[in-house]
Amino acid sequence: MNKRITAWLLPLIISWLLFVLVRPTFAQIIGEQANLAQYLVANDVEVGSEVVNGYHQVYYVFEGEKTYVTEGNLNATSPASAGEYVVYRRNSGAGGDNTFVYHIPTVTTIQLSGSSNNANPKVARNGQVVWEGWVDDAWQIFLFDGTSVRQVTAGDVSVNADIEGDQIVFARKGVDGTWRAEKYTISSGSIEEVGRGIAAKHPRFIDGQVVLGVDAFDQGRSTVPVVAAEVVESSPTSAQPSLEATAGRPEPIVTPSPSPLPLEQPLTVTEGDIREELTGEPLTEPTPSPELTPESTEELPLEETIEATEPEISNQ
Repeated sequence: MNKRITAWLLPLIISWLLFVLVRPTFAQIIGEQANLAQYLVANDVEVGSEVVNGYHQVYYVFEGEKTYVTEGNLNATSPASAGEYVVYRRNSGAGGDNTFVYHIPTVTTIQLSGSSNNANPKVARNGQVVWEGWVDDAWQIFLFDGTSVRQVTAGDVSVNADIEGDQIVFARKGVDGTWRAEKYTISSGSIEEVGRGIAAKHPRFIDGQVVLGVDAFDQGRSTVPVVAAEVVESSPTSAQPSLEATAGRPEPIVTPSPSPLPLEQPLTVTEGDIREELTGEPLTEPTPSPELTPESTEELPLEETIEATEPEISNQ
């Protein structure tokens, strides 16, 4: 009887001891996961890539602790994060890189690309991913919408994609060498041009707004204003924009030539102008003598009457 009690009681005691010993560690793990999940609701974790045993590996940092997302003998680089997701590119072992997305809470990794070369992945908080893929000797923009992958651009070189919510922004280089920034709406497939020029090579979303310029690319800020444009409806896989698609785009500003000024009339120089220039005093016209009448003569004093009536003697 005692043997039976001992055989039954001994495993129970061992289990209880293990529970007492493991419980703090288990509770700590559960607590850390809960804190991380709560943190990711409104924040992004810091991500990076560093060499481990001779190969670059991607990690994220939470509360000062690094957690590695990748391992093995293949290089993983170009990490980016948003909410619960981390994206990166990893060498395929066949000469190119593929795009991956990692879900932090479930520790799940999904490979998004499977051919050619891929670069510069970006992720939205809802898990949608954009990146550049090499197609027909040019970079093009690809999108993972949460369920499938689609090619967004074709034709012109397309790079530097960013994503936020239902929209993607990226840069395209025309055959004339001009860069233009375009915004693509995922739900409708419409494209809107939002800027042109060298600043349009680096478009970014910052606080829900599109900004252009190197500052936006390097530091997350830009003073370059966004140029408004008409919405251009286009198929996401259209090789070249049609005439209808380009009709709504802003025409270059042409500055009109100034109208010729009317010819000035030549100035007429008078005797008064010459006198004023030489003496500084304007030439004044003499005041005409009043017309004498019998009535006015009678009223004048004698001396003035003589002067007024004395005939003018001319020199012979």
